[in-house]
Amino acid sequence: MGLSRMRVTTICCLADTHGFHRKLEIPPADLLIFAGDISNRGELEIIADFNDWLGELSVPSIVIAGNHDLSLEKLDGHDLITNGTYLRDESTEIMGLTIYGSPMAKRIGRWAFGYDPDRAHLIWDNIPHNTDILVTHGPPSSILDTGIYGEHLGCPELFRRVGKIKPRLHIVGHIHEARGTFYLGKTTIVNCAACNFPDYGDIRPPIVVGLRRD
Repeated sequence: MGLSRMRVTTICCLADTHGFHRKLEIPPADLLIFAGDISNRGELEIIADFNDWLGELSVPSIVIAGNHDLSLEKLDGHDLITNGTYLRDESTEIMGLTIYGSPMAKRIGRWAFGYDPDRAHLIWDNIPHNTDILVTHGPPSSILDTGIYGEHLGCPELFRRVGKIKPRLHIVGHIHEARGTFYLGKTTIVNCAACNFPDYGDIRPPIVVGLRRD
């Protein structure tokens, strides 16, 4: 297919807004994907305003929760996020793409959606082989997961699964200071955490990625 006929789906990647979503300017895109941490401690008023904000945008959206979204661990996010497609360890199809989303991340204290290392394989083995775009709040081990003290905070079992199923795009957040883009073979991995760390009020723009459609 010649370049003149090549079609590209533009994905606006975003995560970790922590209540500052209205400070953002959303660039033109075909799809917005949000990789968790809408709120600070699961405040329902922040989640409701985030849902209203999604409805004001002129782009369809996919949303997962994150470890700060405590209320979404207890309540059904499908009922609260009505202006986008909410995913909790499940898949959806849009624009010819199969997208799997999970809010899970390695357990940190009493924050939401945490798992212990010995159960990681039970979570990540559920990701279907035909996944085009994988959205997880936590990153895979050793990729865009370096904390403020230089430690790797990602999950080895998620790294293993990503290497096996080879999604075209893997969108993460959670580790604010590890924001960036990494290429693992044919998989583009994006940490799109918006709020800086530790100054959450210093918010950074979304990261836009293009996926070619043959």
